[in-house]
Amino acid sequence: VFILCVPEKNLLKYNKDTDTKATIKGCEKRMIKIDCLGQICPVPMIQLQKHIHQIQKGEIVLIVTDHSCTLTSIRDFCKGHGFSYESEEVITGVWEVKVCKTN
Repeated sequence: VFILCVPEKNLLKYNKDTDTKATIKGCEKRMIKIDCLGQICPVPMIQLQKHIHQIQKGEIVLIVTDHSCTLTSIRDFCKGHGFSYESEEVITGVWEVKVCKTN
């Protein structure tokens, strides 16, 4: 069971659902959420690589992480594969990284 006690307004409607609407420029379809809280590299990257093949063009994979090194790894992965991404620190030490399949 996962419990995160933070003000609701600070999170992007984060919950355990796998299908949700999300917004990132050009990507406004289904979103797959991956909870990587408490997991260090390379686990978040392995999870992203596993799920990125399950989405269609315009869909998003959302990674929730508390490991700052993950941000650099995801950025490099996206640049190398032509995916768009954005990240936001939603609460101190917790980031939501949205990766959109644009090709």
